[in-house]
Amino acid sequence: MVLLPVRFSIAYSIQQVLPGSDVRVIHRIADSEGQILTRVRSLLWLVTVAALLAAALAVGASSAASVIERRSELAS
Repeated sequence: MVLLPVRFSIAYSIQQVLPGSDVRVIHRIADSEGQILTRVRSLLWLVTVAALLAAALAVGASSAASVIERRSELAS
């Protein structure tokens, strides 16, 4: 089984459902949609990394505050 890009597999599926139809992929539109999806995916990864960094900073700050607060207990 040959794996086709999504745009070709959708066109093939439409052609199978509607045998007499002339199905053509508009490459310019399909390519621009692919670029948009790539940008959205990149943006989601960037947001994910930023959220993980913010969480790490929050945990670090909380830990540091706890250590500073209990410094007198630890020195004894």
